Amino acid sequence: MKKIKVILSVLLMAAAISFTACSNASSGSDSGKTEKEDKKTPEPKKPGSGNGGSSGGGNQTPAVTYIGSKAPSQAKAVGDVVFNDGSATPYNNRIRFTDAQKNAAIAIIFYVGTDLNSDAADGTSDTSKSRTLGLGLKHTSQGLEWCKSTAKAHDNTVSSINCTCAGENGSYTIRGDKNGSDNLEQIATNLSSDNDTNTPDNYPAFYFAKAYNTKAANLELFNTNWFLPGIAELNQLYINGKGDKKNFDIDAALEALSGDKLAELKFWSASEFGEATKAYVFDFGTGNLESKEKADLSSHACAIRDFTSYSVTLQSTAQVTITADKEKATAGEKVTLSYTTATSDDYDVIFKNYIVMNGSNSVAVNNNSFVMPAGDVTVSAEVDVIPCYSITILPSTGGSVTANKMNKIKAGEIITLTVTPYPDDNNNFKLKSLKMDDIELSVSNMQASFSMPDSHVTITAVFEGIPFVGTKNPSKEKEVYDIVFNDGSSMSYVDFNSITDDTVKNDKRASAIAVIYYKGTGLNSDAADGTPDNTTIRTLGVGLKHVKNKNPNYIHWCTELANGKRCIDTIKCSYTQNGDIYSFTGDKNGSDNLEQIATALGLDDDDTETQDNYPAFYYAKNYSNRANNLASYNNNWYLPSIAELYEITKVISQINLISQALGGDTFQETPYSSGRIEYWSSSQSGNYDENACDLWISTTYSPSSWTKSSGYGINACCIREFN
Repeated sequence: MKKIKVILSVLLMAAAISFTACSNASSGSDSGKTEKEDKKTPEPKKPGSGNGGSSGGGNQTPAVTYIGSKAPSQAKAVGDVVFNDGSATPYNNRIRFTDAQKNAAIAIIFYVGTDLNSDAADGTSDTSKSRTLGLGLKHTSQGLEWCKSTAKAHDNTVSSINCTCAGENGSYTIRGDKNGSDNLEQIATNLSSDNDTNTPDNYPAFYFAKAYNTKAANLELFNTNWFLPGIAELNQLYINGKGDKKNFDIDAALEALSGDKLAELKFWSASEFGEATKAYVFDFGTGNLESKEKADLSSHACAIRDFTSYSVTLQSTAQVTITADKEKATAGEKVTLSYTTATSDDYDVIFKNYIVMNGSNSVAVNNNSFVMPAGDVTVSAEVDVIPCYSITILPSTGGSVTANKMNKIKAGEIITLTVTPYPDDNNNFKLKSLKMDDIELSVSNMQASFSMPDSHVTITAVFEGIPFVGTKNPSKEKEVYDIVFNDGSSMSYVDFNSITDDTVKNDKRASAIAVIYYKGTGLNSDAADGTPDNTTIRTLGVGLKHVKNKNPNYIHWCTELANGKRCIDTIKCSYTQNGDIYSFTGDKNGSDNLEQIATALGLDDDDTETQDNYPAFYYAKNYSNRANNLASYNNNWYLPSIAELYEITKVISQINLISQALGGDTFQETPYSSGRIEYWSSSQSGNYDENACDLWISTTYSPSSWTKSSGYGINACCIREFN
């Protein structure tokens, strides 16, 4: 459905009183005549009850209320009062207009037909187009010139706007240029290089009409296309509105609308008399035609406009649907267009522009709108229909392939494929080949790209199985004392120890990266209010390579110059002792402690990006420098919190046994001094600002505190979370 745009103030809507649309409508004819008022006037209605608005018809959703009883798309007839929303109401001498209607009234229709088309050059009448002419309600209050005596057209004969007149009052026969709408432009063409019609002061009568919107401020949709009528148009105005055979009393209508009556005044026409210095004038007192010198000041000027409604025909296609806010519009009205392109996987529709044609003439479209010409228009759209293609990815055993786009792909678009191998119970998988149709694609970091051809394509991936190192595939849950391998698989120490083939056993040693020492929820950091977090099960493994701190290769928690030497409250992990058993609260998860130090220091003081400032942390963070067999597990290693470190002591004998069997480091080597071995944690000491927590490993195991920048005889290990 097309929407009919209505520009209507709240005041006018409030004043409009609904009644049956078109109940008083009169019909137009070629001659512009209707039945006389005493035959067509309905029974009188109470003031204010019979001159209200209409609602839009069946092609409007929702219904729209107009000021007049005829919607803008309905044909107008002689005697209709036109309002600034495009609607109209037939005038009769019993109607009483409200102030709101008077304020919205802009014209009175005085002619409908084909007789006022200009004749062809050979004198043939043009009956191809019907015109609906309305008189503006205001005219000049005093006389003015057709043109100034100094204007170029004053002494210049413009034969194309000449008319020949024969007959007498009420029955003149007028031939030639009967349509005055373009007479000023014709003068300009005739003057050629001497054209001075762009100076309004040179042609006062013409510019009164051309700039009529400055005289009548309520025109709204109809600000443009007003013109000085030709002599034939003035004659028809007299015949239908004032003559003996008038269809209605135009002065009475003008008075009812608070307009300016024609009375017995003389009015300039846009028609030249045939002598260079004279133009036609129409005398509304006598109904006679006469001529006057163009610079004469005794005649007035009025403005008329064509209110013919022309059709807007939309030519939609399967690829684009066009809509307009009007089905019909008068010349000069703005018509706004919109479009919707079709959606399909087989093509993409790119809208380029609208094509609006008035016959063989193109109509300009700006910002999705055009100004309606004086004639029907067709509206179509220019679009580019671009073929699109799709990708089919065949299912594969051992992995999957995804594309950044699967359908509606244009030729030349770059497509990126992502390859994801996935294990089964017995094998890991790696990509063996990836093809686009029959073309082998190059794969880097599990991605491949290609330019889409102008056809549909099929992607085929082949994966080959690689047996896992361990007996559990990577997706299987790991348990305490499990050995973790660099392909993500694992196996229990019992199963490993039962292997009798040394070659097999050595192969597994070469792939081992960690031993699981903890599984549970007790090492989640507590909430800010101290509430334990038991929501997440964590599975922690300790790396097989430690930093064994022997002089002179001390490892510091941080250096003397590091800003992290100050107290970092957010990484405190407090502990309490019950006999030989310790329990911990606070920041028990050390995986982000280096980042928390950076946050606590702030942008200005953060020096954690300098690795030499935090040696113990970066030993863990860069654990791949210490262990060169980590494969895809070279990230996410970290220095444990004191709680995570203490947890190792609960299973330390078995961890030492397994690590030793794998060729790794243990927690039981000869202490550096004092009969104890110490390991750094990532936790801030709760007692001393410049101290961090470390763990004493001796006949008993206890957390302690040591100066962060010392590192005297303190070792380090790293841990990682596994699934």
